[in-house]
Amino acid sequence: MKRFLKSEYAIFAIYAALVVCVAILFEKVIGHIDIIYNFFMSMLFFIINILTPLIYAFAIAFVLKPSVNWFEKKIYYKIFSKKIDGQEQNAKFIRCTSVFTVIIIIGMFLLIVLNYIIPQIIISSKEFISSMPNQIASFNDSTLKNYNIDLGLDYEKIKKFFEDKVHKITGSPSEIKNISLNIWEKAKDIVLIFIGIILAIYILIDKEDILKNIKKIIITFSSRSIAKKLINFINLADNIFEKFIMGKAIDSTIVGTLAFLGFLAFDLEYALLGGFVMGVSNMIPFFGPIIGAVPVVILCLLQDGFVKAIWVGVFILILQQLDGNIFEPMVLGDTLGLKPINVILATVIGGAMFGILGIFLGVPTFALIKTIFDKQMEKKYKEKFTEHVIILDKE
Repeated sequence: MKRFLKSEYAIFAIYAALVVCVAILFEKVIGHIDIIYNFFMSMLFFIINILTPLIYAFAIAFVLKPSVNWFEKKIYYKIFSKKIDGQEQNAKFIRCTSVFTVIIIIGMFLLIVLNYIIPQIIISSKEFISSMPNQIASFNDSTLKNYNIDLGLDYEKIKKFFEDKVHKITGSPSEIKNISLNIWEKAKDIVLIFIGIILAIYILIDKEDILKNIKKIIITFSSRSIAKKLINFINLADNIFEKFIMGKAIDSTIVGTLAFLGFLAFDLEYALLGGFVMGVSNMIPFFGPIIGAVPVVILCLLQDGFVKAIWVGVFILILQQLDGNIFEPMVLGDTLGLKPINVILATVIGGAMFGILGIFLGVPTFALIKTIFDKQMEKKYKEKFTEHVIILDKE
């Protein structure tokens, strides 16, 4: 028996039996692929639901970290710093004060936005949609007919279309204030967000200890080379994403504010709405300024005619040039180091794969991958170049 088991026939029979077992198992899996898929997806969503507060917490902490660092280093360390034998005695107090200062400022900002700015933008949007049929008809009567251009539009259908949109999107003025309230009435979301904020506060207060423990876990359960690569990857990703997100937010705030002031100077009726659109669209790399400029110019064209629309377009073009050559380089610097073609590819691919989130985060993700690839290529090149030089020297 032992001699048979060691023979080639026995080994062949064992392999054949294994192949048959794998084929049967594969057929069973394929036959119930929908059940297996639903099981894994349900497990995935279950895990995500459990980790949702933690995901919120890390996202909030990541966004607030630069502001906390600024208050800590630029203000509170100068006021409350007290060192004995080279050790900072008030480090915990300074960190907690910085965290709660940022939380209070963000809370006040959100309160102002939700109670004043957002309702005003919604009101402007409603008025704009309501007046759109009349604007189109007026534009047709005052401008297109002068050039014998007939678009063949049914203005009654246009009016009915926009009236339906008004009722579906905005509701009555009394309902506008309830738009944000309806969101916050969901008890589950409130609890998850609240838990996320609490966890984010603890993460910000103890971020050094948390990072130290994460590094310990990586070093403990992986080899030294892999641990070093993982830690370098985390540091690089943190640096790129932090600078990009915060830089884009500051840059878009500047653009939106200047656009709002410029539209006020041009006496546009929907200056706040136009500034908001310009600021938000500026968050989208490369295509964002174009997306924001087109509706504003069209609105101005319908309301005030060609001349003012041209001047508004020139103003937006100048603002975009100032942003591209002064504001954005000043805020972002050379954080990404990407050429325009790289930005376009990252935005298009990211949007195609992950929608709006992919459009926004595709550029820093591409920058991260490109940075790692460039470092590896440089490393391999230097190794080969050094070996080539050594071989030449020996010859």
